[in-house]
Amino acid sequence: MSEKTWKAWGELTDEDQENLVWLIDSLRRYDAGRRLAQEIRSEAGRVDFRLEFLTDCTHVYFYAYYAHPEKSGILPIFRSIGCADLAERIAPILARPIGAVTFIEALCVHRARLITHQRFSFGDFQAELERHHLHTPENLQRYWDSLRDIQNQTCGFRKF
Repeated sequence: MSEKTWKAWGELTDEDQENLVWLIDSLRRYDAGRRLAQEIRSEAGRVDFRLEFLTDCTHVYFYAYYAHPEKSGILPIFRSIGCADLAERIAPILARPIGAVTFIEALCVHRARLITHQRFSFGDFQAELERHHLHTPENLQRYWDSLRDIQNQTCGFRKF
């Protein structure tokens, strides 16, 4: 890994300081939810509605973190505070091709059609998957593998 060029707190603009406080708080919340999901998984021994809810929450968080990597979320904050190397760990995962789209585009489809816009039926969601070639077992596996990889990278950020 390259040498860290992080800016000291006093070198950050007021906006950078506010963004960093938001990021730290948000990552703590995300990590708490991830840990809760692990507890539920080990306790329940199977998938249940609590885990499904927490998975939906993960999609909402990741949309906020990564949907617009040049304009908002984690990556511009990292770049602004001198941590571009952390942003560069995520970029290849977001850009992974899955079907006719990238991972981040697939995540946005999932969030938009299944979680936030409840007027869509499962059939509508299935049609979206087919339109983007996301419905095949191989592409579904690529999606869940990419989600796992981005979860692991995001969890790693709490150490910094």
